[in-house]
Amino acid sequence: MWDIIYYIEKTFGKAKYLIVALVFLQVSAKAQEPANENGILLNAWTSSTKNNNHFSAIELAHEWKSWTYLGFELGAGLGWLACYDLQKSWVNPVGCEKLYLREISGGNEFIRGKLTAYLPLWRDDDMHPRLVLFVSGLGGFTSALNIEGHLEYFETGEKIETSSQSGAHWFSGFEMGLKGSFSRHFAMKLYLGNNNIQFSETIKEMNTMINNFPIRFDEYVSSAYVGISLVYTYSK
Repeated sequence: MWDIIYYIEKTFGKAKYLIVALVFLQVSAKAQEPANENGILLNAWTSSTKNNNHFSAIELAHEWKSWTYLGFELGAGLGWLACYDLQKSWVNPVGCEKLYLREISGGNEFIRGKLTAYLPLWRDDDMHPRLVLFVSGLGGFTSALNIEGHLEYFETGEKIETSSQSGAHWFSGFEMGLKGSFSRHFAMKLYLGNNNIQFSETIKEMNTMINNFPIRFDEYVSSAYVGISLVYTYSK
């Protein structure tokens, strides 16, 4: 053993020997740390606005964690917007008069990337994080938004069908929440988030097509969504 060390020192010099020794010590120390874990995620989230517009999405993603406190996620999924707003007016204790119906349906596809910072709150005896606080910044690209609408005014019997499409565009947003690990391979995230996908522009265009119809579509107002992620983790 000492002959090998003497040969290395003689061949590379003392300075290079020290560098080799430091690299060896760093690799050894790294081996003692808990392994960082990549993850496969099934993400889903939904939001509801005060005017009965609902936005939901589902996504399949992969997260790379090269550092304990930082991860990069890339995913793709489907989103959809829906509204069923049937307004009623009571005319006696046992009946009601229908006034109007507003109905919207539409969807899009998207890809997005996410950079997440993690702060472990509790670790188990093996130093594996069991409860983690996280904050994410995200950005992505959505396909064209296709929305169809139906308006019905019961007082006059008038009905109208319309549709609109907005172009593909970039979007951004953020999320924050908690991640809990059930075992070394399974975890779940609960979070709040928001993004600026431009459903409102598409609904504005639909309203310009209905002229003097007695009722109009309520515009979509972006609101915070509630999300859940099912995570399968594996060591690198």
